[in-house]
Amino acid sequence: MSKINSTDVASPINLPSIGKWAKARSKDLKNLQKALEKAGDNFDGVIKEKLDKGNWRGLGNKIRKLKREFPTAARFQQKVKAELAREAKRFEKVLAIVKD
Repeated sequence: MSKINSTDVASPINLPSIGKWAKARSKDLKNLQKALEKAGDNFDGVIKEKLDKGNWRGLGNKIRKLKREFPTAARFQQKVKAELAREAKRFEKVLAIVKD
């Protein structure tokens, strides 16, 4: 087995790639927020569909935890929207740091 050198990385992590990643994640979150506004009664279905498409394991876990803590629909939806807003803010902070 050959030893992997630090220079043999297929895709280097650099500021432009982090910025591109954060921008895509922020856009996905905004699309999810818009879809949830239009969802109406299908709130859980939209969450499941959108989170299964992307790599959102951590966010999905947080949302499942909220579902257990707040079983009433209105309160659950309110908490999910607040969590999505926090996540969007987090990625926008990353974008602000990368742009500087």
